[in-house]
Order: sequence, then C-alpha cells, then structure tokens
Amino acid sequence: MTITNRVSVFFQITLALILIGFSLLLYFLKQNHEFSHASERLSAAINTLAAAVEDEPEGLEWDRAAHDLHFFADGEQIHWAIWDENDALVDSSDLPSAEQMRKDRNRLTWNGQDLTELERADRILTGRHLQSKNISATTPIADARRHHYSLMIYAGLSKNAIHESLRNLASLLSGISLSVWLATFFVNRWICRRALRPLSRMAAVAREISTEDLADRLPHPQTRDELEELGTSFNDLLSRVHDAYERQKQFAGEASHQLRTPLTVLKGSIDVALRRERPVEEYQRVLRLLGQKVENLQSITEMLLFLARSDSEKQAIMMSEIDLAVWLPVFLEETREHYSQRKLELSFRDEKSVVVSAHAGLLGQLLGNLIDNANKHSPLEFPIRLEVAASDSAATIAVIDRGPGIAAHDLSRIFEPFYRSEESRNAGLPGVGLGLAVAQRLAKTMGAQLSVTSTPGQGSRFQILFPLLIVQEEGTCDPVISQEV
Repeated sequence: MTITNRVSVFFQITLALILIGFSLLLYFLKQNHEFSHASERLSAAINTLAAAVEDEPEGLEWDRAAHDLHFFADGEQIHWAIWDENDALVDSSDLPSAEQMRKDRNRLTWNGQDLTELERADRILTGRHLQSKNISATTPIADARRHHYSLMIYAGLSKNAIHESLRNLASLLSGISLSVWLATFFVNRWICRRALRPLSRMAAVAREISTEDLADRLPHPQTRDELEELGTSFNDLLSRVHDAYERQKQFAGEASHQLRTPLTVLKGSIDVALRRERPVEEYQRVLRLLGQKVENLQSITEMLLFLARSDSEKQAIMMSEIDLAVWLPVFLEETREHYSQRKLELSFRDEKSVVVSAHAGLLGQLLGNLIDNANKHSPLEFPIRLEVAASDSAATIAVIDRGPGIAAHDLSRIFEPFYRSEESRNAGLPGVGLGLAVAQRLAKTMGAQLSVTSTPGQGSRFQILFPLLIVQEEGTCDPVISQEV
C-alpha cells in the first residue's frame, strides 16, 4: 500500500468516526430538545386545564367552556381527559383518546400532586390530581354532575411529529456526512499526492543513481519541512558515500601501482638471471636483491591490509600502563641498529615519570614510523629528537626533525594514504606514502591523537597526545632527562 493510500485511509476512517460522532451528538441533542419541549407543552396544557377548575364551597367545578380548548405541540394535537373520584369521565378532548388514556393511566405513579410522565412507544402521558379544600371525601355532594371532591386531569401527546422530525434530521445528517466524506476522500487523495510528489521524484532519481555516477543528488523542495530535511540528509549521505567511493578508487589505484613496481622489479631480475649461466656469487646477489624486494612488498601489503581494515573489523587490543621514562630508553636501544648513522635524542621536559595507557607493540610501531619518516627527510648531521611532556590531563610524545619541513598546503593531506608531497617526489626519497597514514590509524586505535606542526626550512614536529594516567614527582622514580643513542 502506498503512502498516499495509507494516509488517505487513515484520514477517511478518522473523518468517518468524527462525522458519525458529530451526527449522533446532534441527533441526541435534537431528541432531548424535542422531548423536553413536548413535556413543557404537556405541563402547560395541564396547567391550563387545572386553571379551568374552580374550587367552590360545594366542591370542584369544571368549567364546561374549557371543552373547546385545543393544545398543540409542533403541529401535533395534545389530547386530554378528566375523571372524578368515582372514575367517571367528566370531559375530554375526544372520546377515542380518552379511552386510550384510561388504559394507560394505571401505569402512572403519583409524585405528590402530579403524576410522573409516562412514555410509550407512540405517545407521552402525564397528569395532575386536584382535590377540593372546602369539602371532605365524606361530605355529600348535592349535584354530583357539576361538583366533585377530586378531579384527575390527564394530557397525552402522540410522538409521531417527534419521530418524523428525528427521521428528517437523521436523513439530513446522513446525506451531509456522506457528501462531506466522499468529497473529502477525493480532495484528500489529491492533497496527499501533491504533498508527496517531491518524495516520488526523489525515489525516481534515487533508482537511477548508480556506482558509476554518484555525483547525482536528489531534488528536494524548499518547504522547510520533513521532506526537505529528508532530501538534505539523503544528499549528505550520498556526498559521504561518493567521497568514500572516490577515496576507495584512489586507494585501489595507488595500491595496484605500488604493488606493480616491486613485482616488475622481481620479474625483471628473475628474467635477467635466467638468460644465461652465471656464477654462484651472481645468483646470490640476485637472490639478496629479490629478498629485499620481497620484504618491501610484504611491508607494503601489511600496511595496505591494516589501512583497509574497517573499524568494525578491528580486534579489541589490551591496553596497559606504560611508564615512558622506563619504556622509551629500551625502545630506542632496540631500534639503534636501524639508525646506526643517525643520532637519536630523548628528553623529558620535566623531571617526572609519565605513565600512559597504551599498547607497547602498537606504540613501538607508531614511533618507528615517525622516526623512519624523520630519518628520510633530515640530513644525517642533524639528530632526531624525542621529547616527552606532561600537563594536568595529557601526556605528549613529540618526534622532532630538522628536515625541509612541510608546506602549508600539504599539512591537511599529510596523513592520507599514498600522499607524498611534491618536494618528496622531486627529491627521489624512498617510500610509498603509507607510513604516516598507518601512524595515524595506530594512534586512533590506542585512543591517542596524532598531529603535526611544521615550518618550511626548519623541520617538523609530530606529536602524539595521550590521556594522562599518572605523573610521579621527582624522587619516586629514576627519571631519564636526556639520552643519546
């Protein structure tokens, strides 16, 4: 079921319930009004008839001239009849109605002087009992035809007029409600289609978007409502998907290029070695060269796999407390053989033992990438310096070099996979542009932040920021202030 049909059905059901409820309310209000009005007319007729009775010394006397009284309620005549204490009919508006009242009056109950109102299926009946104040029930009455000890006045009204009025009202309400409901049904569907037309257009455009052309965007109305918000949010999602797709394409292209180069060298070296018989020493030289290329290829592959791994595929790492004053000298000692011609310096800004939460293996790989990057870009006569500092809430490890620095327009892209500055490419420096990207991912994996500041011609400073766990004052440990490796 479409949204248009679903909204229309929901609205029409709601409207039908409202119309039915409103019609029933009007019907019952009208019914209550009609019966209240009929009761008032009956009470008025009873009062008029009672006023025609005179309480004489000889007893109650009915004024015969009142026989011609006629009472009406909404066009329907009110019938009346009067009986005395002997149940003799004194007078009535017409005999048939009097006989009917005689049958119904026994159903009435007294409520003081008046009788309770009786409603039957086709009529309403009420009455009043009058009693003389001048004589008693045992007093002889000389003229029993004119004078009475008590009189019972009854008045009745047919419900035909009320029923006819209610039937007309029910027909009118039914016709109006049905007309309104049908008219609203078509108007509602037109409004729903018009309101949801932008959504249909967005769906049509979305079906046409493919991976070959993610630059298309959904049209959305400038209506400042949920549809505009939906269109804007979906376009933002498409932009993010497009950017991720472009980065993936670029990543795949760069990766294939970087893998193709060492593979080409391997194949060329093997082909050259197999062209003719060579001495054993020559084969050993070729195998050593192939081994170096295989190690380079393995390193590139491992870095590519690490960068391609999504956050959901990462395994939880076990973090531990690392005292940098103890761990860093050991780390530099282990890496000395890789930088035998380079002087490495370690300094602590304060005489404090700084403890951070990290993974020793990942931290070593992270610092190794940063030191390797500094070694590539710094002249051999300048040392690479590691500086440790701590504040109230964080600890930093900075790797500082004296290389050519990084241009301002390259700083924002320095951590992108395969990105190499123009200066690095022109200088022919080794590398494929993955070391800093891996370092950035390693820092995020440990919950740290890696940033860079650089001044062209003066060098660069790569800084790792860790949440601080413990800072021990001087005297509680053996701080390492400066060490050269």
